[in-house]
Amino acid sequence: MDLKPLFCPKSIAVIGASREKEKVGNMVLRNLLPYKKRAEIYPINPWAKRILGLKCYPSVESVGKEVDLGIIATKAEITPKLLLEAKNLKSCIIISSGFAEAGNARLGEKVKLAASKNNILILGPNCIGIQVPSVSLNATFMKPALKGDYALISQSGAFCSSIISWSAYNKVGFSKIVSLGNAYGVNFHDLIDYFQADPNTKKIILYIEGLSQGKEFMNACKRSKKPIYALKVGKTEEGKLAAKTHTGAMAGSYGVYKDIFRQVGVTEIKTMKDAFMFLKMSKMERKEVIILSNAGGPGTAAADLLSEEGVALKKISDKALKKLNRLMPENWSKRNPADILGDATPERYEQAIKLLSEEGANILVILTPQEMTNPKETARRISKYKNVLGVFIGGREVVEARQILESRGIPAFEFSEQAAKCLGLLR
Repeated sequence: MDLKPLFCPKSIAVIGASREKEKVGNMVLRNLLPYKKRAEIYPINPWAKRILGLKCYPSVESVGKEVDLGIIATKAEITPKLLLEAKNLKSCIIISSGFAEAGNARLGEKVKLAASKNNILILGPNCIGIQVPSVSLNATFMKPALKGDYALISQSGAFCSSIISWSAYNKVGFSKIVSLGNAYGVNFHDLIDYFQADPNTKKIILYIEGLSQGKEFMNACKRSKKPIYALKVGKTEEGKLAAKTHTGAMAGSYGVYKDIFRQVGVTEIKTMKDAFMFLKMSKMERKEVIILSNAGGPGTAAADLLSEEGVALKKISDKALKKLNRLMPENWSKRNPADILGDATPERYEQAIKLLSEEGANILVILTPQEMTNPKETARRISKYKNVLGVFIGGREVVEARQILESRGIPAFEFSEQAAKCLGLLR
C-alpha cells in the first residue's frame, strides 16, 4: 500500500470546504494553509467562488488534474457518490461519521466499493485525519502538534485531540499523528510498516479498540525494528460494547490481546494516564538508574518501585564516589540511592548531578520540600543536564518547580510510582 499521497501530498482537495468558521470544512482548510508552500490546495464547494483567498472548484474532477489527497467533510450519505465521481483522486481522509459505528454498515460497504472502483486509498471514516508536524501538514480540525519522535496511531479521534492539547502544553512532540476511525482502508499494520522507513519516527504508540486484521497486525509488529507500545481499551463487556458503538470495532477478548502483545513484542500501556505520563519520556532511552534524593525514605521507596518495574539501579563508580565524598556532607549515603540529606541546597543538587551525569545512567532526582529547600532554583539547576527526570513531591512551590522542568524538556512527576512505571516502559 503506497501511503505517500497521504503523508506527502503535492495537492489536496478539501471536499466540503466552508465559508463558516465554525464548520469542520473551514477549520480543515484553515489548518492546511501553512502547508501551502508544499502543495496546491483546492477548496471543493460548488456554491462558493473563493474561500480563505483560495479559488473554489465545484468537484474534485473539475480541478482538471490528479489530486494526491482529498479530505471529505460532508454528510456521510453522499460520501459514496463523491468517491465515484472523483476519478482523479489518489487518497482520501473521510472525516464524516455515521457509518458502522452508527449501525449503518451498508453505507460503509458502499464507501468501500466506490473507493475500490477508482483505486482510492481511504483513511477513516469517522476520524479526525493526520498530522505531520515536521512539514506543517495538519489535515485535521485540531490545533497543530509539536514535532517529535513518536508516531501515534489511534482509533479514537478524541484520544488524538486530547494528546495534541496535552502534549503542546507539556512540550512533547510527534513525528506523525494518525486517526484511523473505522479503518475501512488504511489499518494499523499498514502504518506500522510505513513508519519503519520513516527517519523521524523512533517509537510507535497505538490506541486500540479492536483489530479487524489480527494476523496482518501481528506480522507487522514482528517485522518492526522500532519499539511499539499499545493502550488497549474495551477490556470489559461494557467496554467492548462502547468500542463497537464508537468505531464499529469488534474488541474481542482482552486475554487474547495480552497474548498477542506478548508474542509480537508490543509493550502494553495499562491506562490512559500512563500513556500521557509515558509521553513525557520521549527523549529518554532505557538505561540503569541513579536515584538522587534529599530524603532517604522516598529514595528507598523509589528503588523498590524501579525493581518492581524491572529497572536496574546503577552502581556508582569508585571514581565518582571519591569526588562526591569531597563535596557532599560526611554522612551522605555513599551509594545509590544517593541521599544528599534534607538540608540539600540547589548548589549541592547541582554538584551531585554534575558528577553523576558522567556515569552513563538515567538520573531520577527526588525532591521533598523542607525548610531550607528551594524547589524552583533546584529545578533550574538540574534542567541543564541530560538523561534526567524529576519527582518533586509537595504543594504549590514544587508544582511551580515541576513546571520549570517541563518547560525545559525535563520529565517531571508528582510521585515516584509514575516515574518508575514510565522508566519501566522504555525500550
